[in-house]
Amino acid sequence: MACILVFEDDSETTGEIVAELASPGPDVAHASDGVDGLDRATRQHFDAITLDRMLPGLDGLALIERVRTRWIEVPVLMISAFSEVDR
Repeated sequence: MACILVFEDDSETTGEIVAELASPGPDVAHASDGVDGLDRATRQHFDAITLDRMLPGLDGLALIERVRTRWIEVPVLMISAFSEVDR
């Protein structure tokens, strides 16, 4: 079964994302802090990650960078309330 890791620090948004992802059947894990989530992402296999851009402890971009330096190539979907994208 697929396993998805959701990084989100807002509890209402977390509930909505987890409910939508879990309804078709994959296992869904949650991390609300970038540092704790990084530890989890590097110790456990996930088929996908949804990632908030602004997380306490470690922001989303730094988190992706650290995951990639460990040669973990899990697909990541960045979710953000920012109105613009950095280029």
